[in-house]
Parts: sequence; C-alpha cells; structure tokens
Amino acid sequence: RKAIALGEGMEIDETDPMDDFYIHQNMLATILAQKGELQEAWELQSKIYRLASSGLGPTHRRTLRAQANLGITARGLGRLDESLELLEDVYAKNLQHYGSGDRSTLISALSLIASRSISGQLAEAHELALKSVADAEAALGPQNPVTVRLMGNLSTTTLDIEGPAAAIPIKETMLERAAELYGKDNFVYLGHLSHLGAMLGRNNELERSEQVQIEAIAGMTALRGANSHQVLVSRSNLASTWVDMQQYDKALAELDDLTEMFTALGGADDPNVMFCRSMYLKILVDTKSDEAASYAQTYYDDKVRDFGEQDSRAVEVRSLLDQLTTQES
Repeated sequence: RKAIALGEGMEIDETDPMDDFYIHQNMLATILAQKGELQEAWELQSKIYRLASSGLGPTHRRTLRAQANLGITARGLGRLDESLELLEDVYAKNLQHYGSGDRSTLISALSLIASRSISGQLAEAHELALKSVADAEAALGPQNPVTVRLMGNLSTTTLDIEGPAAAIPIKETMLERAAELYGKDNFVYLGHLSHLGAMLGRNNELERSEQVQIEAIAGMTALRGANSHQVLVSRSNLASTWVDMQQYDKALAELDDLTEMFTALGGADDPNVMFCRSMYLKILVDTKSDEAASYAQTYYDDKVRDFGEQDSRAVEVRSLLDQLTTQES
C-alpha cells in the first residue's frame, strides 16, 4: 500500500483509515483519464475533492492534489477558464503554505504552466517555467523526476517564446535525463519524445520529425491504448507534420478521425478540435480548394464567438479570410 501511495505522490498516515479510500479512488480516476473517459474521471475527482476538502481542509496536501487533478481534467475537457482558475489557486496555496522548493508546489507549477500556455498566457507560462526549473534544481537536484518534467515544460514555453531552435536543445537534455530515470519504454519519456518530433517539424526537419513521432506514438499506444488523450494529441501533431510535408491524404484521414474523437471527449470548442480544424483549413488553402473561403468564414466566426475579435487567434484567421475573399473577387 505504501508503494502505491508513494508512486502516486501521496502522503501516508498509517492511523488514517481513509487512506485506502483516497488511494484507490485516485488510482481509478487516473485510469479513467488515461483511457480518455474524461467526464467520468471528472465526476470521480469532484467527489474526491469534496471529501478531502471537508475532511482535511482546503490547504491539506491531499486536498490540493485533488483540486489540481480537477484542473488537469477540466483542461482535457476544453474548460480552459475553469482549469486555469483551479490551478492558479492550487499553486498559490502550495506556495504560501509549503514554499517554492517544496515538491507539491513544483508539481502544481507543472500543471499551471501547461494551462497558462494553452490559454494563451505564453509569457506568464514561460516566466513560471524558468522560475520553477531553477527552484527544482536548487531544492531537488537536476536528476529529480519533478525537475526533469519541469524542463519539459520549459522546452515548450521556450518554443512558444523563442522558437524551435532554442527549444530543441532543452528538450534533448531533458530526454537524456528522462532516459536515465525511466528508461526509453516509459510513457513519460515517449510523450516527450513525441513532442521533440513535433519541435523538429517546426524547425523544418520534417523527415526526422515524422520518424521520431511515429516511433513515439507506437510506444505510447502499446502502453496506454489508441484512445489515450495524450496519444490523440501526439497523433494530431503528426498530422500537422504530414500537412507540412504535403502528404495531404494521410493528414486528412487522421484529422477526420481525431476531430470526431476530440469532439466526443471535449465538445466542438475543445482546443484540440480547433487545432484539427486549423490543419484542415491549411490543407484547403494549400490545395486551392473552392471550399477554403467558406470554411475559413465558419472557422473565423467560431473563433470570434470563443475569444473575441481582438484575440490573436481570431485576427490570424481574419487575415487569411480577407486574402481568400480578395482572391475570389
């Protein structure tokens, strides 16, 4: 029982008869999330959080972990504002009560960095990633699993802020450390290997990018199954690489499948659905399809509805739509 709990990053109190309940319920919720059953995971995690909050208090480590799990699942369901609110609160409470170098604080930073990035708060995500890696290396050491995971987040925020040439060396260093910690057949390692492949594509190393991503996705699928949310995200990155390689038939088949699966998981407004739609629009534009302008209009209307006319994501599509409308006239 201790081994299971420590593997989950939880505390053990041998005198607490509820430990078994929390451990088993958290394990079940984790399994549901890994299988892509996010709504079911959310419902169970909500129950765990309510019980922990009322029984242990709002700042107990187990309560904060339960709240963080809710934030992560909300992100997977496409509820970005809710995810960000939950995770900002968890990080602030951990920082206040346990300190910047505490393992719980650093783990909560991992989730918050990801949600800030996905919500478009790129500079804030990068700032927190830089701070957290420094805090983790000082408190836990460079080879600690939490430090290695934070390096993965730093590579992602560096990609957003400085571009792939700056991000790739950070990711490669992180993967070297991850291979020593976990081995190369570990899901964490393979997930970051897949992301390295996507970065290589952004750096115009397309053939190596495709090879790395295919290898990683095969390993991830063998470990977690084809419907794992992270496997689906990795497949969408590979589809984007195929678009860049002008392998449109392969990309379209994959995007059709992924759009359906992401919509079932998170609804039509899910960020992953939007990503697939943006790739589909790129194919229409690249192939000079007659559908491009009408599809771009629908896509733009959805962006305005979700983010407003002034949001950079809507402005980008508006610019493309104006170009297509000019070409038609």
